[in-house]
Amino acid sequence: MIALENEKRSAYEAKSLANNKMLVEAFDELERSYIELAQQADIKDDETRRNAVTASNVVKAVRQHLRSYMDTGVLAEAELAQLSGKRRRFRW
Repeated sequence: MIALENEKRSAYEAKSLANNKMLVEAFDELERSYIELAQQADIKDDETRRNAVTASNVVKAVRQHLRSYMDTGVLAEAELAQLSGKRRRFRW
């Protein structure tokens, strides 16, 4: 039960981060700059393009990780509700 509560708490923290305007803008700007760097790299500069694409993928992975925490929290909340015999509607 404690693990479920921790997952639920993590989900709310992840949601807060995922919806944080400054963080969203920072991630957007990072992705844009990495993609731009990859596009503007010299045709022979494979390393720069590869590094820029890798960096862009890291930003996407962080966003996906936050979504994963949120999804896990929804499942934890549903299980907690089931354990307590209550029915709830879950929305993010």
